[in-house]
Amino acid sequence: EAIDAGDGMELEEHGPIQSASEKALIAQGDGLGDTYALGIPSAKASPADLSWVVRDQNRLTRLDKLRVLFNNPRYSDVTLRPTQFSAQDGEPPRFYGCKNILAVWSPTFESLFYTNDQVGFFDGAELDVEASPETVELFLRFIHEGEVVVKLDGLWPLYCFLNTYQVVDLVDRVEDIMDKAVSVDTCCHLLASAQQLGSYDHYALRKCLNMLLMDFTEVGSTAGFTLLDFDILAAVVSSDELNAAEEFVFEACMEWLQADEARVELYLDGLLQHIRFPLCDSKFVASLDAHPIAARSPKLQDMMLAALKFAVNPRMKVSANPQFRQRKGGLYWKATKNNMCMDLSGDGFRTYLLNTSCDLIAKWKLKVELYQEGSVVVGIAEEGADVSQYVGRYSNGWGLGDNGHWYNGGCKCPPSVRHLCTPLCQGHIRISSGQVLFFSVNCDTGDFTVTSGTKSFTQRIQNLPKDTRVFPAVSVRSAKVRIFASDADTMD
Repeated sequence: EAIDAGDGMELEEHGPIQSASEKALIAQGDGLGDTYALGIPSAKASPADLSWVVRDQNRLTRLDKLRVLFNNPRYSDVTLRPTQFSAQDGEPPRFYGCKNILAVWSPTFESLFYTNDQVGFFDGAELDVEASPETVELFLRFIHEGEVVVKLDGLWPLYCFLNTYQVVDLVDRVEDIMDKAVSVDTCCHLLASAQQLGSYDHYALRKCLNMLLMDFTEVGSTAGFTLLDFDILAAVVSSDELNAAEEFVFEACMEWLQADEARVELYLDGLLQHIRFPLCDSKFVASLDAHPIAARSPKLQDMMLAALKFAVNPRMKVSANPQFRQRKGGLYWKATKNNMCMDLSGDGFRTYLLNTSCDLIAKWKLKVELYQEGSVVVGIAEEGADVSQYVGRYSNGWGLGDNGHWYNGGCKCPPSVRHLCTPLCQGHIRISSGQVLFFSVNCDTGDFTVTSGTKSFTQRIQNLPKDTRVFPAVSVRSAKVRIFASDADTMD
């Protein structure tokens, strides 16, 4: 029978013991290390043999006693001094600890304080700890009180501390929290907290970097974006894998610079050299000399001039300059500003042109989804093509229909006729729903190739213009089409 003894303690009286094994079992308690037996109860035993178990209910009493030791100089035998502390903030705070408690939590502390002969490597009263004051306090508070509140910017520093000092009972739990904390809204905060320690070698942080590349438009719009370190931002905006419209990449970089005036002088030219101005709309480029931040760079005029020359001179050959290289994730239809276009009305074809001309992207792929009675035409078209007609309806477009027919201005019907009409040739590759098509075009020879699985179709375009640029294009009716770089993953 259990009797409440007050103060969180519980007394339990044992019944008669019939054997030596039962006697030993009761003497061992409950195996948790928080019970002990006094004497041996028995109905026929003498009073000297009676015993009771004294138990700390929910261990609250012992934790209350342990809390008293937190940062208490009266009972301390070692002082911890955090080394990750800015000298301009004055002297770092000291934390008072107990060697025994630190040693049972951390093999690293144990090796410092104790060895087999009970003499450790540390023989002083003050120990430098590789962590910030906030991290040291979190750790000490947890081992003394059993619970702490860790903010987002404290997760990575705490994980590094626990990993360095081999606190195996806690490190996996913090790592799991950090992994689950990664999102569009938090990834920049996590990267910013890691930059102070100079290491990004962890799955959760690599996940943040990948999110920054793949979802740059969303991540670049969060409050944490301006907290990024320059090296991280420069690596991202210089990457071919970046998935965003080039105009947004420019605006995001300018916003990052504007967040701290000191950054403008230090990093403006470094960021501008990674912006691929030839991929931007020419009107956007022409307006940049009035930009309040970008215009402060003496190099901007040369970058603008190169981009505008490319825009107005279709015969200009693309140089080896990285600014002329199309990003793998930067493909998007001009009208939708993303890589997907679709039509649900079924009334007629809607045509979409890519943001990048075939001079800069010679290969790409499309994933086609057809709805009920849906239809598509895929190909290339001049910039001024009529988007209310299908690709190839007029001679300024060249298109392959889902029916396998090739179109290039063969229809002589009035403009009111908007359905597929007269092809130049028939019997080529048919396009079905769910199909992935690979494309390549050679602007010098005029060869246009479509490949699907083991089937391939090549058309030499004799009338490919030399005085204007052509763009990848697609016409959809009750259909959806997504475009990707030829070597990029086809994401759902």
